[in-house]
Amino acid sequence: MAQISWLIPNCEFDFVGLVDLKKNNLEFFLTKQGTIHSRLQRILDFKTARQYTIDNLIAPEYREFFDKEIRIPNMIEQMDRLGSFTFAFKVIDKEDQSSRLVRSYWLDDSREFIVILQSNVSNLFERELEEFREAQKSVNAAEKSNKIRAEFVSRITHDIRTPISLVNSMVDFAFEDIDNRQKLIEDLEKIRSTGKLLLALVNDVLDISKIESGKIVLQPTACDLNEVITDIRNIFESQCQQKNIEFKLNTEGKEFFESIIADRVRITQILMNLISNAVKYSLAEGRVEVSIIAKAASEETCAIRFIISDDGIGMIESFQEKMFTPFEQDYDNPLRDPKTVSTGLGLPIVKNLIDLMGGTIEVKSEFGHGTRFTIDLEFPIAKKIDAKTQSEASRVKNIQAALHGRKILFAEDNELN
Repeated sequence: MAQISWLIPNCEFDFVGLVDLKKNNLEFFLTKQGTIHSRLQRILDFKTARQYTIDNLIAPEYREFFDKEIRIPNMIEQMDRLGSFTFAFKVIDKEDQSSRLVRSYWLDDSREFIVILQSNVSNLFERELEEFREAQKSVNAAEKSNKIRAEFVSRITHDIRTPISLVNSMVDFAFEDIDNRQKLIEDLEKIRSTGKLLLALVNDVLDISKIESGKIVLQPTACDLNEVITDIRNIFESQCQQKNIEFKLNTEGKEFFESIIADRVRITQILMNLISNAVKYSLAEGRVEVSIIAKAASEETCAIRFIISDDGIGMIESFQEKMFTPFEQDYDNPLRDPKTVSTGLGLPIVKNLIDLMGGTIEVKSEFGHGTRFTIDLEFPIAKKIDAKTQSEASRVKNIQAALHGRKILFAEDNELN
């Protein structure tokens, strides 16, 4: 026993045995209580022990393989070549299958005895299997991401090429209409609108790239939320009129609007994305409603809730599960107009910006009945001075200080720039 103790690994085992090659028998030195080996005689003919194991322990799909591998000549050949013999298989354990590992070594240089150890390696196999599954998930996710990106590149290329072609055409029309002021103005307005669309597409692509690389940084300053509300009203009231959609904007707690510390650009971006989606996916004679409600959260902060709702086409359930994933779109929604232009980046950008601000977003949507977004954000309250004046004065002062006594050279290699 002392001779083989150094070969016994520090792990859970079913049995430790010694094969006497001259007598061709197997002697069990250690057996785990409750296993079939603990119920066998201590010394058995090796072939008898092997056959008993095949008939009573080995899982059916492994029996033929076990019978072929667990033979003395095969074990000796592998031990001489590799220093040890190893064989993994599954057994029937309480009606379930579990994994086992058989290893064998020469006891000493006499080559008359072989030490055999059978270990339970189910936990190890399960861990490796779980690691494999996780790795496979990562591979699948990466492949899916690459596929989505490839589709996005194809789609965005089309979305950008179309407006550029339109701009070129409208420029030609503008030259033709040079003597007709009214038509010329119409041509220029279309060019300007198309330019804004192109800029929005490019900005979305740049923003999602910054978000994914962690380079988006908030720039909170004292700001007046009333200015944001005015911009929203001016932009979307006219859009809704063109589509014959009712637009309603509600506000509460306006006393807080003039004195918050926030990144005005990013708040505007969040609201513009969500409201433009509401308008885009609403049908004629529909309704889009925006509510902005502010109240004190503490002596130094205020809580503002933004609610954007519509009674448009809504989202199908499968899309709602992935709506914040970049490049995903609700293409399977039968009510969606196939001509709708979208990058699939608006909602992911919104979600990431809200997370960056420490806020929450809740979405309720029903196919064919509309969507409701509820955003909760908390902002510090600015000191009781005119927020707009403070922000503008500070900005001008900083610029003046930075430029004082300096000369600036602008150089371009592009005549248009």
